[in-house]
Amino acid sequence: VAGNQVYTTSDNGAVAGELAHWSLDRALKTAASRSGSVVSATGALYAMRREYVDTVIDGVTDDFYVSTGALAAGRRLVFAPEAIVNEPVTSSAEDEFRRKRRVMTRGFRSVMARRELLNPVRFGWDAIQLLTYKVLRRLLAIPIVAIGLTSLALRRRHPLFAVLAAGQSAFWVLAAI
Repeated sequence: VAGNQVYTTSDNGAVAGELAHWSLDRALKTAASRSGSVVSATGALYAMRREYVDTVIDGVTDDFYVSTGALAAGRRLVFAPEAIVNEPVTSSAEDEFRRKRRVMTRGFRSVMARRELLNPVRFGWDAIQLLTYKVLRRLLAIPIVAIGLTSLALRRRHPLFAVLAAGQSAFWVLAAI
């Protein structure tokens, strides 16, 4: 069972996006749980049957590695939104960036360590969720940057590309602000 990690509010505008991210994450976990299983639990609160807990290997996120033990054993991992743990948001955007970098690096290692879970023949919908939620979502920046650079490179060839490049530039400036 995966618990519900709720960040306490903060006056720090730099981490307001983190609160929105976790609200979306809760909605996705609720939907995934209703459709069968969530792909992992947050380390703040989860419970596992002992027989599904593997020894955690070095360099992975232990919450992901341990919680996906249930999936590897052919069991479900469900989300319990009423099982709440409150955590404060990080004190600064820099601290949050360091945390995210660590989580993403170890997260990719974790997925590689559990790569058998990416087999849709054996794990079905869970494999697809794992691929989209833990891999493709985190790689989305690559095509977004490629599209932006392509629009900039082609902006003089056609007015449509100039409009797209201006729109994308305005979006990224507003996002940075």
